Amino acid sequence: KGLTVDELIASTDHPFAIDINTLLDTLIRLELIHTSSDGRYRLSRDLREVTVYDLSQLLPYHLPTHCDLEDFNST
Repeated sequence: KGLTVDELIASTDHPFAIDINTLLDTLIRLELIHTSSDGRYRLSRDLREVTVYDLSQLLPYHLPTHCDLEDFNST
């Protein structure tokens, strides 16, 4: 089953730190997702073959470090 942009946004209570369209464009360019003929976003790769480390290296977004998380928890 694919998701529309609205369904993707509604799936979380947390605001996106980046523009959702930029994220989707990046994931498409990296061939991690694609749009189907009905306009839904679908996975293009088997997630059993993609690690969090792979994503951290592929995506141009900062993942928090241990120190970042400690600073966040102390506020």
